Order: sequence, then C-alpha cells, then structure tokens
Amino acid sequence: MVSGLEGNTRLKRFVIAVGGGKGGTGKSLLSANLGIALAELRQHVIVIDLDLGGANLHTCLGIRSPKATLGDFLNKKVGKIEKILLPTPIPRLKLINGSNDPLEIANLPYAQKIRLIKQFKNLQADFIILDLGGGTTLNVLDFFLTADYGIIVAIPEPTSMENASLFIKCFMMRHLKRLLKQFPIENIQDRIKDPGNRDSVRTFRDLLRLIRSFDKAGARKIETKLEYFKFGLIMNKLREHSEAQIGNSYQSMIRRCLGIQMDYLGPITHDEKIPSSVKKFQPLLVGHPHARASHAIRLIAKRILGMDQLVSPLHEGASLYTQQKTKKSRPEILHDINKKKSV
Repeated sequence: MVSGLEGNTRLKRFVIAVGGGKGGTGKSLLSANLGIALAELRQHVIVIDLDLGGANLHTCLGIRSPKATLGDFLNKKVGKIEKILLPTPIPRLKLINGSNDPLEIANLPYAQKIRLIKQFKNLQADFIILDLGGGTTLNVLDFFLTADYGIIVAIPEPTSMENASLFIKCFMMRHLKRLLKQFPIENIQDRIKDPGNRDSVRTFRDLLRLIRSFDKAGARKIETKLEYFKFGLIMNKLREHSEAQIGNSYQSMIRRCLGIQMDYLGPITHDEKIPSSVKKFQPLLVGHPHARASHAIRLIAKRILGMDQLVSPLHEGASLYTQQKTKKSRPEILHDINKKKSV
C-alpha cells in the first residue's frame, strides 16, 4: 500500500486521538509506537503531544532534548505550527513536542486552543495522532472531539475501566452540548431538568430519546452528527489468560449502558520489553521489533488501515435510539480513506 502523499493521490489527513481518562494506561507509549507502525506501512505520520504540562512523547520516541516545543507556537515565537515539526529516527514520522511548563500551557485559553486546532488540522500527513493527557478537562475533551477516530486506552483494573467509562460519558455530553448550540431546541435545559423527564433518563440513549420527543427533526440532525464520531478500544497491559476477554466484555458493557458501539482494536499483553525500551530511550518497535507488544501494535495499525474487518460503530440504518444489532463491516470512515490510496 503506497502512501497518499507519495502517490500524490490523497491530501486528506486522518486524525486519531488517543485518550482514556486515567493516567498510567500507556497512552503515550501506544501513540508513539502506533505512529511508528503506521510509518512502517509507508504512511506519513505526525504525532502531537497534547498532554498539556506533562509532555513525554519525545521520550517514547527516543528523543532526549527536543529543540522546539508546542510552547514556542503558543507563545507566538513561531507563526506556523509547521515550524516546530521535528524529525524522528523513524522515516516518514515527525513529532510536535509538548511543553513541560505547566504555567505556559496547561490551562490553555480558548483562543489559543482554537488556533492550535485549526493549524494542526491543516498539516500535511496521512495520519495525525494526538496523544492526550489524563482526565476529562475541557481541553482534553475538545481535542478528542477534533479527531476522525477516538481511541480509548484502558487497563484491566476496575479504576481504569471506570475512568474510561467516565471519559466517554463526559465526551458524549460535551459533544451533545456543542451540537445543541448548533441545532438549538427551545427551552431544552429546562425541559430536561423537569422532574418528570429527568427521572426517565438513565442512559445516554434515554437522553437522546427524550430530546427526540421535544423536536424530532432537530434530534435527528444531532443524532447524525453523534453517529459520525467513531470510537476504538485498546485494552493494554493484560497479564493473565483469564483477562483475554475483558476487552470484549467492556465493549459490550459500553454498548449496553451508554448505547455506544466501539471497535475493539485488540489487546496488548504485559511485556517486560516495554520498560526496558523506555529505560534505553528506544521506541519499543525499534528496540524490540519481535516483542509480543510490538506484534500487537502492528496488528492494530493494520486494522486501522482497514486491512482487517472491524465492527462498525453504527452501520447504515442503525440508530442510537434503537437496540438494533450491529453486523461486522469495514468502518465507513476508514473505508473512505482507503478508496483514495493507490496500491
């Protein structure tokens, strides 16, 4: 498969956000090595460290002292974000390094956030990977919302899965709130807060169904926008064979409780090669290309490229309001990308 940039057949970039609500799940390591895996598949990739105030993506890529940071762009030392693009040891992979100055970047003003989003969405690449920080701050949720595809990373611990669920809930509510500004429904807040209506809402699907009862046409526009955003799940640091089905079980739970279907991109088992590679300032896929975790990440990269079958979050005709079954098919958004690639 030839990159769209190399074949000059595609200029559209595909933005992937990597989040999950809780720190320590391996989001940065995954972002770095997923970028490497896609670059190995001849894709031009840019990874951006948006863990505001806690940047470490450069370390995962084996870069000790980045010469330029996101702070240079936000402080207007440079006018264009392309000026802070850094080469990496990996062909076709570039980095935009974050800033470790919390006073400079952690509490990003709205105007700076919009400027940042506009510029990174115009970067020329096949894939742009956003490595987000933990938590559910508005900055994290808004960066996640800019993506074409959002990856949730969790580990097989109750606190991690609980935080991942909270992240998804907060994200969907943030998305819905913004859509209600775009497609306003009369007195929507007061009507939702009415005790007679509020008591009937237990899931996100219930909330959408309630909104539909107020304004069917407006609700359908909102539903269409919500359905367009696609989620993927990666269960990281699995240790025991008994944990193998946790990802599938969590995927089913999210659909049942939140009314959201996500692709299960696959598991990554616990691998001692990972801390070893970090200590050596070597990316996992470079220092240990045959490790189990390296194999799992490469498989995930191939799935993202659409080489394998995935569960489509909402196939044509499905609705967040209904309990229809979802059949396996190639995700529409990934399919659109692959149609424009040359072989």
